[in-house]
Amino acid sequence: MIILNHKFIESKKLVTISSIDDIKKTTPNDIVVLKGLKEPFDMAIYCHKNQIEYAVEISTLKEAIFANSLGASYVICDFNLAKEVQILANEYLWDMKVLATVNEKELESVAKAFIDGVVIKNIGES
Repeated sequence: MIILNHKFIESKKLVTISSIDDIKKTTPNDIVVLKGLKEPFDMAIYCHKNQIEYAVEISTLKEAIFANSLGASYVICDFNLAKEVQILANEYLWDMKVLATVNEKELESVAKAFIDGVVIKNIGES
């Protein structure tokens, strides 16, 4: 299971960006995070063409399908959507990993649902 954003587990840094210029400022130890996918998908295409590891925060299955087709390394979503997306990811053998955004206390529930991993919410986030 992948665990990102935990205070005691070293992992790559998630960096939310809003432009291609922001992407150019990231380091190889960053995971670029796109807030959803918007046509013409220019930031996702830029990341894919330049072999930049990136994630997409999604809110629908459709976004997950596009994110996989556009070469995203990860999709990040709430636990309920992650359970649905993980079924498709397993069935279609996607290379992209599904990450549920949860509090640390929900980690076991995510593991029991066989989700690829988690992004631990920061203290104070809902």
